[in-house]
Amino acid sequence: MKHIRVIVSDIDGTLLNDEKELTDVTRDTLIEAQEKGYKLILASGRNVAMVMPLAKQLRMDEFEGMIIGSNGQQRYDFKDEEFVEDGVLDSELAKEIFMFSKRNHLQVLVEHKGGFLIHTPWILLPVKIILLYLKTRQLLKRKQTEPYQILSGFMMEPSMKVKSLRYPKQLDIEVTKMGISQYKLIFQSKEKRLNDLFKSKANLSKVTSFWYDVMPLGMSKAVGLEWASKKWDIPLSDFIAFGDANNDIEMINAVGLGYAMANAMDEVKEAADYICASNNDNGIASVISALINH
Repeated sequence: MKHIRVIVSDIDGTLLNDEKELTDVTRDTLIEAQEKGYKLILASGRNVAMVMPLAKQLRMDEFEGMIIGSNGQQRYDFKDEEFVEDGVLDSELAKEIFMFSKRNHLQVLVEHKGGFLIHTPWILLPVKIILLYLKTRQLLKRKQTEPYQILSGFMMEPSMKVKSLRYPKQLDIEVTKMGISQYKLIFQSKEKRLNDLFKSKANLSKVTSFWYDVMPLGMSKAVGLEWASKKWDIPLSDFIAFGDANNDIEMINAVGLGYAMANAMDEVKEAADYICASNNDNGIASVISALINH
């Protein structure tokens, strides 16, 4: 195996199992790796605040790891507590994407510095109920000072607000990321048109068969890893990375050794150097255990 000094992992579908759990085996293996001098980076579509509790479970604050959040748009270094955030979607483009989604009965989740705006078509009534729950929980927690859990391990900063997205003018803000989703069959019927209209204007990353992340052009997890590489003065050839979705492809291509999970999308498997066991079978732990104990 190549000379590896940095371990990089995506979170959902990679580090966590399908129940959104970090297994004891995976946690203990990654902590052991850090104890032996390997550096750890979590690279996710989630923002840094949402990743932070998981990073602390892995003791990354003690071992001075890094978080690459929002598909590379946010970066956090535990060593000096440096937080970097750059790149926003053009507001007119965000409005275009919202109106397209609204006409085609797609759900839109807009992430901005003040929280989230969510548009949910009536066809997704169960999701509307969840949105009502999130808004109610946010109101109940507004006096809290620490991040709190909302769903499936996702964390919310108390200063953030969840509001309904109804009008384009609400997007006259700094939009950091958009999520587009719908039931799988409906989503797939709209997918080609979505790409035809916006692929040249924004970075569209297919995260699951029913969800796209929309980011500013040029933004990716690989950009975040380049930042980490320069800061640590460690070449990307000494990085190993694990992922399962299309937003992991650039990251996997950028590093010295790229692994796709057995549950990964076909395009990710084609890009990777190797395929490991699935996220439900401690795939990362198996590879890292062999790496650190060879």
